[in-house]
Amino acid sequence: RLTIILSQSQQQQQQAFRSQAVLPLIAASASVYLGYGAGMAMNDCADAAVDSLHPAKRDRAISSGAISVRNGWIFCTAISTMSIALAWGACLASGTSATVTSVVGIDGG
Repeated sequence: RLTIILSQSQQQQQQAFRSQAVLPLIAASASVYLGYGAGMAMNDCADAAVDSLHPAKRDRAISSGAISVRNGWIFCTAISTMSIALAWGACLASGTSATVTSVVGIDGG
């Protein structure tokens, strides 16, 4: 039978390691959700004119006019920036590297 007794400092080190491992995971998860939300909002902004004619979509905030398309794009920019910042922070905090790419295509037609 092997019994391991950890000193107080070893226990604190293990707890700090667990905290350091959890924070990048939370930041990465939040980044994914914000990125997804940004994509959905971008779609609403880009399709506002068409969605306003669709019976199931015309009551959405942007297509109904409750939120202007301009403010919708400002919101998209803000949450996209937060998403990229959190992804970058998660990479730095975890000691890993990743390439973050954001591509936005707008149909001017």
